[in-house]
Amino acid sequence: MSILKKLVSVSALAVAFAVPATAQSVSRMNTEAGLMAIGTAQEFEVLTQAGAGKVEYYCAAGDFAKRRLGASNTDRVVVTRDVGPSQTTANRQAVGFTLASRDAVDTSSSVTLSTKVGQARSVGHSKSLCGQTRNKRRDKD
Repeated sequence: MSILKKLVSVSALAVAFAVPATAQSVSRMNTEAGLMAIGTAQEFEVLTQAGAGKVEYYCAAGDFAKRRLGASNTDRVVVTRDVGPSQTTANRQAVGFTLASRDAVDTSSSVTLSTKVGQARSVGHSKSLCGQTRNKRRDKD
C-alpha cells in the first residue's frame, strides 16, 4: 500500500471519529407565531420579526419544543440568550432557548414574561400564548 493511500485511510478514520456520537440534527420550523425556530433540544433560537415580542417568542419556543422536540407540557423552555445576533442565520436577530425538565428549573420567582437569560416557562404555558398571537394577527387584518 502506498504512503498516499495510507494517509488517505488514516485521514478518513480521523474524520469518522471526530464526529460526536450524540450529535443531533438541526431542525427548522415555521411556528404558530409565524416565526422561524431553528436548533436542537440543547439549544434553539427563535428568529425575531418586526412587530413580534415576548408573547410571540415564547409561543414559538413552546410550539417548537412540543412539535419538533417532543417535549411534554410540563417541560420548560429557558432563555439562554436575550435578543441579539442569530447564531444560525446571517443578518438576523434571535432569542436563544434551551429545553429543560420540570424539576431542573425554578419558575416560582417570576411572574412577568421576559427574555432575560434564565427566565423559564412551561411548554404548555408557552404554547397557550399562541392563542394571543393568533388574535393579535387577526386584529391586524
